[in-house]
Amino acid sequence: MRTTPWTACVGLCALVTGLGGCLSNTYEVPRDELQRLISLPGDQRGGNVQAVQRFGTAEDPPPAPRWSGQGSPYGMQQGVAPGVYMGPYFYPYGAPYHHPVVVDYGYEAQGSSSYEPTGAPSVPGSGQAHAAAGRSDAKEAIAAVVAVAVVVGVSLAVTEGARYDGAAAVHPKHPVHLMGPGYQHEVVALDELGPQHLRDDWDAVITGGEGAGLWRRGRRPLDREGMTYQMGFGSAAASLPDATEVGGGMGELQVGYFPNQYTGLLMTGAYSSGIARGGDYLSWRVGLEGKWYPIEILRLHVGGYGGFGQEWLMAGSGLPETDTTRPYVGYGGLLEFDLTTRLSLTLKVGAQWLPTLDLQDRTTPTLAFGLAVY
Repeated sequence: MRTTPWTACVGLCALVTGLGGCLSNTYEVPRDELQRLISLPGDQRGGNVQAVQRFGTAEDPPPAPRWSGQGSPYGMQQGVAPGVYMGPYFYPYGAPYHHPVVVDYGYEAQGSSSYEPTGAPSVPGSGQAHAAAGRSDAKEAIAAVVAVAVVVGVSLAVTEGARYDGAAAVHPKHPVHLMGPGYQHEVVALDELGPQHLRDDWDAVITGGEGAGLWRRGRRPLDREGMTYQMGFGSAAASLPDATEVGGGMGELQVGYFPNQYTGLLMTGAYSSGIARGGDYLSWRVGLEGKWYPIEILRLHVGGYGGFGQEWLMAGSGLPETDTTRPYVGYGGLLEFDLTTRLSLTLKVGAQWLPTLDLQDRTTPTLAFGLAVY
């Protein structure tokens, strides 16, 4: 039985979504956030911790050891059922997003507020006929590339888009797991973190199922800084060498980097294909594109783009036989609506200018709806 690109992509989609779509109840605390927390008094560290949710495929830290300090560190009275929180830290927040998995009521009074030391952690693990055949083969190849790219885009949207990145609330005595290379592991209460715990190549992780639980207090605004993956689908037109303008469906895939919140540079691959006058055409573009978002109105962002690259164009049958390559310049406007810290919907309205085309009107329109994952 022959496996088509689309069949293979359906299987790949299930695999990628299954592996990457699960999010953990563990959260990483960035290093700059650790530095900020250390500068605060210990009893003020739990109400607003910037945390980034980890994937289910990440290595979970070993369970935190029992508390060895004076009384209950979790804001609960001994003997109160799990889920009833008596401490003053939690009154404004309601029930936690992650509940404690195990509540230990047997505390050892040793005169110090610390967790018992951990041992070695566990390790997880005819000419026209030939031209038509060429266009058909090119369409199949492009369809396979686009299908794989869509699988990647949807999987990233499911994982990165749903991934929590924002403020969390925990008890000041919540255990912080310090995880280093070679499976090194140490547990420190949040209010006892000090400069000595800021080590290179060590990650700080908090688990929602420990302590008194974890409260989500709100995601951060859209954060474009860093790598981005974007895709869009819509319509586009193409000009043939004899001034015939044809139009059809269009898809665009982009990978790039935003050094700040407003500007980014992306590599672009786009295709357009359609049928006109009984013939068919195929256009494929590769280039660079700059994006700029200077205007922000609540969750709506307004900007523009400009770019350049090379276009490959094939057409035939009822259309003039064409097999050519030529440079292009693209430009237009952008609208973006942010859904989460890492995911947004996009609208792109623009044009493609063909400087080498010997026509009075060298521009063709482009319209695309899509999503951006940061």
